[in-house]
Amino acid sequence: MRLTVATTLICLAIFIVLITHLRVRHVVFKGAELSSREALNNCRSVLLGRCILFVRRDVSRFFANEPFVAGANARIALPYTVVVELEARKPVGLIRTERGLYAVSGDGLIYKQIEGVLVEGVSELPLFVSERFKGLGIGKRLPKEHFLRLKRILSLLPSVGLSGVGKIELGDANEIKLRMGDGSIIELGGDVGLNKRLALAAAVYTKLRERVGQPIVIDARSMKRCSYRVLK
Repeated sequence: MRLTVATTLICLAIFIVLITHLRVRHVVFKGAELSSREALNNCRSVLLGRCILFVRRDVSRFFANEPFVAGANARIALPYTVVVELEARKPVGLIRTERGLYAVSGDGLIYKQIEGVLVEGVSELPLFVSERFKGLGIGKRLPKEHFLRLKRILSLLPSVGLSGVGKIELGDANEIKLRMGDGSIIELGGDVGLNKRLALAAAVYTKLRERVGQPIVIDARSMKRCSYRVLK
């Protein structure tokens, strides 16, 4: 019994020493160029002096208003250093307004203007088109309802094997239209049964693309059938 109590007291003493002395003295940032100095300083000031054992891994909250930062994680480098790694936002699509061409991130934020020649990786992204996007610019978000529909379409494209989508158009009456890189058009209509209709349209497009040799219009607005015609 005495041994157990002694062991407990020793462990408690060691724990107290650790939390007293193992405090953050240095904060190092990787990817600091993505953030403003104000956000970096705020993060550093909060972490300095904390017990290094209790530093939370996710420190994204310090960079919530930074347009180029998707998230931030902290890792411990004993004995006294915390390394904060910033993750850059990645575009999932583009929008074009009267102000120019912009990249849209995975949470719907318009965070970067694309100037001059398209940078590597961006030219492969679809252009999102809607009347609701006019007047938007850096720091704004796409309307939630529209972006959720866009995310759903983007998530379905790989599963149905459809690539080469150049534009995703959202009409006023919930109409969805895909414009392919070869000039073909896929009319999808509304959201009801979208998975099934998109899969059917993708199969028709893949089958006819090489056989017809011309841009085609695929009408997949009906749940019962999918028709096509050559685009003239």
